Amino acid sequence: RPVSAYVSEGYWIDIGTPQKYMQVHQDILQRRFNPSLRPNHAAELGKPPRPPDEDGSISVDENNIVGEEVNFGKGVEIRSSSIGHDCVVGKNVVVENSVIWPGVRIDESARLSGCIIGRDCHIEHHAIISRGVVLGDQSRVTAYSLLPN
Repeated sequence: RPVSAYVSEGYWIDIGTPQKYMQVHQDILQRRFNPSLRPNHAAELGKPPRPPDEDGSISVDENNIVGEEVNFGKGVEIRSSSIGHDCVVGKNVVVENSVIWPGVRIDESARLSGCIIGRDCHIEHHAIISRGVVLGDQSRVTAYSLLPN
């Protein structure tokens, strides 16, 4: 049977696994790939989601995409992550190398690292979600939970 192929010089990745899905997000956030299309509700890469508060207690690095209507508490740190629109990020939360879908609520002092959080999830206070964890839509992680890989 005939086999056809097309040689492309552009970026291509199969995002059929959570690891590859995270890789493409990091490739975009680290500017190894610059897609021509942006998500409907996302701010431009490298622009803070809102002006810093007066005391400078919110730390959002330049390698993030943050959607519209995201509310941050004091002491929040966001590094190399994508956060969807209409999320609430409580005070003293740390999010790094993660993909957070729209409508997520992250309560005080939670820590998220290298994870994928589905739509409308609720992460209660002091929960820790580690690298490789994937939460489906509308999941709830109770206070003080630890979700390791």
